[in-house]
Amino acid sequence: MATSRPNNDDAHTALTESYRPSHHESQPYSKSPNNSSSSERNPTRLSSFISKNTLKTILGILFFLLLISTVVYVLIPKPATLHITDMAWERSIDIEIYKTVRESDWSIPSGGRLAYSQREIRSYAQVLDHYETRYEQRSEQYISGYRTHTEYVDLGNGYFDTRTYQEPEYSTRYYTVQVQEPVYRSEPVYDTKYYYDIERWVYERTVRSSGDVNPYWPKENLKSNERSSTKHENYTVTGYNIKDKNQTTNSYSLSFEYWEKIKPGMTIEVMISLGRITTIKSIDKMDTP
Repeated sequence: MATSRPNNDDAHTALTESYRPSHHESQPYSKSPNNSSSSERNPTRLSSFISKNTLKTILGILFFLLLISTVVYVLIPKPATLHITDMAWERSIDIEIYKTVRESDWSIPSGGRLAYSQREIRSYAQVLDHYETRYEQRSEQYISGYRTHTEYVDLGNGYFDTRTYQEPEYSTRYYTVQVQEPVYRSEPVYDTKYYYDIERWVYERTVRSSGDVNPYWPKENLKSNERSSTKHENYTVTGYNIKDKNQTTNSYSLSFEYWEKIKPGMTIEVMISLGRITTIKSIDKMDTP
C-alpha cells in the first residue's frame, strides 16, 4: 500500500539502500579466465584454422580461374600467316542395304516374323529379405532449471514495484535408440522375349574418293536393294607460319568454301582454332616459280 509521498531525494536514497541484486538476478557481464570463450582461450589455434580454410578457398578460386583462362585461350581463334605447301581432300558416301535381319524385343513389331521365343530376365524387383539391427544416437532439449529475474517498475508516483518472473533454462542430452533397418534383395522378373526376322535398312559399305585438286563424289554403283546414306567430306591444307622461326609444317582443316580459293604457293592470313581455319582474312598472290 502506498504511503505519504516523500521528497525525491529521500525516495532515491531509500531505493538505493533497499535495492541489492539477489543471487538469481542478472549480473553485469565481466570477462574472466573462467567464462571466456574458446576462441579467446585459443586465439592462435582459431587463427590457424581460419587461415587454412581461407588458403584452401583462395587456391580453389585460382585453380578455377586458371582452368577457365586455359579453355578460353585454346578456343579463341589465333591469327597466323600461312604459306601453303600442299592441299588435300577426301569425300565418302555410306551405302545401306535393305535385307532381312534378326532382332529381339518384348513384343513383335509390325512386319516382324516370329522365329522363336523364350523366358528371359526383363528387370529386377527389390524384395524384403530381412531386418538388421543398428543403433542411432539422437538428442533432445529438456528444461534443466529456471533462472529468476527481478525487475523494478516505476509506478509514476515516486514509488517502484518489484516484479519477479522465471525463465526456463534448456540443456541437451543424448541417448541411443535401437532401430530395425530393412535389407532388400534383387529378385529377377521374367517375361517372354521374342526373336523375329524383319526387313531393315542397315549399313553395308562406304565408297571413297580423294585427291589434291578438283574434288568429286565417288561412284556409288548401287544395287537394286541399296541406297545412299550419309555423305562425308574433309578438306585440308598444309603449310607453315612464316612468322615462326622454325617454320614447322602443320595441316589444318577448313570448309570447302575456303579450300577452293587456295592453291599451293599462296600466302594467306587466317584465324586458327583447334587446328581448324575458321576465317581467311586475306590471300596474297601465288609465288612465281
